[in-house]
Amino acid sequence: RLGVRIGVIKNTTTLVTMVAPTLLLGGLAGMSWAAYFKLAQRFMGVPLMLMQGVSRTCMPALAELRGNHDLAGFRRLYLRTSLMTGGGITLGLLLALPFVQPFVASFWPADYAAPVALCCMILAVGVIPSSFAVAQDPFYILCDRMKQNLIICFAGMLVTIPANVVLVYFWPTTGAVWGQSLYLSWVLVHFVYIAHYFRTASSTDEFWSK
Repeated sequence: RLGVRIGVIKNTTTLVTMVAPTLLLGGLAGMSWAAYFKLAQRFMGVPLMLMQGVSRTCMPALAELRGNHDLAGFRRLYLRTSLMTGGGITLGLLLALPFVQPFVASFWPADYAAPVALCCMILAVGVIPSSFAVAQDPFYILCDRMKQNLIICFAGMLVTIPANVVLVYFWPTTGAVWGQSLYLSWVLVHFVYIAHYFRTASSTDEFWSK
C-alpha cells in the first residue's frame, strides 16, 4: 500500500508539472511557448536532479536514526540536510539566472533567449522553496505519515489546478508557467506540517519509543 501511495503522488506530480503545462501552452499560446517552457524546465531541472541524489543518500542515515529511536538526531539531520541543500541550490540559482539569456542566445535561435529566461525566472519562484524539501519523502516514509502526505497533496491539487485555469485564462503565454511555480510552492504547506510534527513529537511517543 505504501508503494501505491508513493506512486500516486509521483504520477500526479508528473501530470501537473510536466504534461499539463505543455499541453496548455501548446494549445493556447502556440508551440513556440511550449518549446520555451520545455527548455526552461530542463535548465531548472538540474538542481532537482541534485536533490534526488541527496535524498537517496540521506534516506539510509535517517532510517538508522529511526531504527535507533533517536528523535532528536532524526530532527537534527533532517533540518541540517534540508537547510544546507536548499541554501546551496538557492544560491546557485540566483547566481546562474542572469546568465540564462546569453547562454540560450549562444546555442539556440535569438528569439528564444528572452522568453526562456523569463520562464526560468518564473519557475525559480517554485523551485527555490522546493529545493528545501530534499528530505521530505524520507520524513513521510520513515515517520509513517504517508496518509498526511496524500491529504496535503490532494488539497494542493484542489487549490492549484483551478488556480492554473485562472492563470492560463488571463495570461496565456506565462500562466501555465506561473501555475507550475504555484504547484511547486505548495511544498510550504508540507513544511508547516513537518514543523508542527517535530514540535509536538516526543521521544516518549509510542512510535519513537517502541
